[in-house]
Amino acid sequence: MILPQRLVRKRDAPAYCGMDKSLFDKHIRPLIETEICAGPKFVAFDIYDLNAAIDTFKETHSKEWKITTEEKQCQRDPKGYSTTKKTKNIVSIQKSMVSDSDNIYEHALSKKRK
Repeated sequence: MILPQRLVRKRDAPAYCGMDKSLFDKHIRPLIETEICAGPKFVAFDIYDLNAAIDTFKETHSKEWKITTEEKQCQRDPKGYSTTKKTKNIVSIQKSMVSDSDNIYEHALSKKRK
């Protein structure tokens, strides 16, 4: 039977959080209330405390990404070419699809009413 690991050693905690040591020490470690110390060389964190600190960090440092048309125009494809034309075409296709579906829906409603 394999049991999940409950404690994460200090040296492994940044990797568990998905960041380097300096970011961990700056943003996550201050949010952890309890460090488990069993001698001068063993410092560990409870995985539940780490998860709570990550959740708090996420709430205070995240933002919702709403990509505007202008931001899409600034994006580049993997080869480094501008994707402005592609984005405009995609947006115009999406707009025409929406307007077409609205027209089809309105047309179907008008036939049912007659």
